[in-house]
Amino acid sequence: MPTIDVSPPLKESQTIYDAFIEKERGSQKTTSTKEPWKPANEYSHLSGVKKAQQNKRKGQQEKKKEVTVTMEGAMMQLERSELETILTKDQATFPDTPSVWLKDLASLINLKLESVQESDPIFSEHPADYPACKLSKSLRSLLMSTLNQCTTETLDLFFEHCVHSMVTDIGKGLSTFGYRIFIQLISQSTPTIPMERLSKHLDLLKTNQNHALRCLSIMWAIGQCGLTDLKCGVKVWLHLMVPMLRVRALSGYAIDYLEKLFIKHEDLRPAYSVIGFRDFFPILDVVFSSRSNLPVSQQRKLIELYPKVKMVAFGDKADCLRNFFPSFLARVGTGSSAALQTELLSCLVTCLSKDIHCFSIWRQMYIKHMKQSSILLEYLLFHWVTLSNTLDKKVLRETTRAFSITNEELAAQGKKEDMEGYEKCVAACTSLLQKLSNSGFPWLLVFLGLVTVVAGIFTLDVYTSQGFKGSKTYRFLEDSGLLDFFIQVWLRIELYSRIVYNWLAENIPYYYAKVCEFCGPYLLLVWSKLKAFWTLLVEATQAQRDWLAIKIPECLNWIDAKVPWLWSSIKHYSSLIWSGIWYYSIWLWEHLVYSLHMAGIWLQENVFTGNLSLENMSKTLSSWLAVMQEYTSALVKWCIGVWSGKNN
Repeated sequence: MPTIDVSPPLKESQTIYDAFIEKERGSQKTTSTKEPWKPANEYSHLSGVKKAQQNKRKGQQEKKKEVTVTMEGAMMQLERSELETILTKDQATFPDTPSVWLKDLASLINLKLESVQESDPIFSEHPADYPACKLSKSLRSLLMSTLNQCTTETLDLFFEHCVHSMVTDIGKGLSTFGYRIFIQLISQSTPTIPMERLSKHLDLLKTNQNHALRCLSIMWAIGQCGLTDLKCGVKVWLHLMVPMLRVRALSGYAIDYLEKLFIKHEDLRPAYSVIGFRDFFPILDVVFSSRSNLPVSQQRKLIELYPKVKMVAFGDKADCLRNFFPSFLARVGTGSSAALQTELLSCLVTCLSKDIHCFSIWRQMYIKHMKQSSILLEYLLFHWVTLSNTLDKKVLRETTRAFSITNEELAAQGKKEDMEGYEKCVAACTSLLQKLSNSGFPWLLVFLGLVTVVAGIFTLDVYTSQGFKGSKTYRFLEDSGLLDFFIQVWLRIELYSRIVYNWLAENIPYYYAKVCEFCGPYLLLVWSKLKAFWTLLVEATQAQRDWLAIKIPECLNWIDAKVPWLWSSIKHYSSLIWSGIWYYSIWLWEHLVYSLHMAGIWLQENVFTGNLSLENMSKTLSSWLAVMQEYTSALVKWCIGVWSGKNN
């Protein structure tokens, strides 16, 4: 078959405009070979330092073997005079721009320390204040004096510059020790500066989420404020690191940071109320989540740190627990793990025991959260032995009765079938009311009853026998020998009482006279001196007392005019304080009585057993009385025999 050859496209004919096109292309080639123009500004001198640093790093990367030195060796090469030269030059050139001084110093430190290997962005094998801790005293004083010359706004902007420059340069493989040192110095001297832009730092962290080295560097930089201020450290961990707990590459540092924070600061009171109830529950979900991405070791470490996190969240004010209670109750029984379920119930009991207002919140939530309430009531019943001492039984009894009345109303309205957990609530309320109404064994009433019965029998016996000697009680005491024993005891008591009385009647006047003779003159002198001092004091303060008598009513009138609500507020708060003292005094008395009752039960069950039981002790006492009666009878007979022998 014949083939068809495709001819190339026809060439355009030349026109007079082609000369201008060729000229334009030639000018573009000449301009491309030249260095592009950059606008000059006050920061243009920094590019020379950075460019030299980049060129030097590129030259080092071309070498097969890179020479590295230790931080100590590099710090020895960093001389104060060199930094002072740069600082003096910048202060003369830019006297009103201290940020330029700081940026030049940071760039110079980066250049001097670029030979130090920077493989770990968080310096896990070094002290917490590394690398700033390697600075000599002279260098640290120079840098701190420079920072002290800057305003807070300048430090804030420079801190932001250091963070961004550190993130940028660490991705290029450049040295960032200068930025890190200034970040640490600023964070240690003014911990609140990193807190100013936490939201922006979080956005920067999310932007670099796929670059672990950059993210760890950001977390390390912002977390430096926690070394000196626990409150700032907890805020950084809460707002910056908790969102990163779900990222496997960053969760380890977030947990380690919290652990170091609690080790560094043993007193947690400065951080109270930093973690609010809205911030606490995401942490709770991460700690006890069964679907967590955390490794087992990190999950275990986070669970160990959780009690301190909860302590910081709850704080020392009981009234803040009422904010946690609704969320705790709503989360119970929602298909959570067993560990989370137990923790929620434990937190609910803590809220009820420390904040009595939580009972009223529970009553309001009861109908809509009947299933959760049934679980909480069953938990109280199951752990009643240990929890009964912590809860206010009076308020708990009133709350349970309110629940029972609500259950009856729902049953009368025919709505009980629509309520999940209704039957369990009814059973739990009934059992709990029984436990609350059952009191301990009334030992005091039994004792008083026995004393009353014995006194009544004795009185009736004496009355019917027309005297004590003719009563059965007298004959029983005489036959058992107890009467003679009691008579002997009474005679001995009477004898020794008479001896003591005679001695006192004879010696007290004598010793009283001696004391009066020795101390009388001194006491009279002291009394006269006190009278003279009081007279002098009254005369010396007469003018001041007259002035106070005039000014105090004027002051009170002025206070009434300026602050008319002051006295009513004082009365109101005084009544509140008195009611609180009265309430807690009653509470303390009830718990003391209950503790004594429990101690009696414990002694009865654990101590007074076996040979020490009440039955064995009563038998032993009866046998001892019988033996004593025999010996008493034998003694009486012997005395009678001896007496009759002498008379004969």
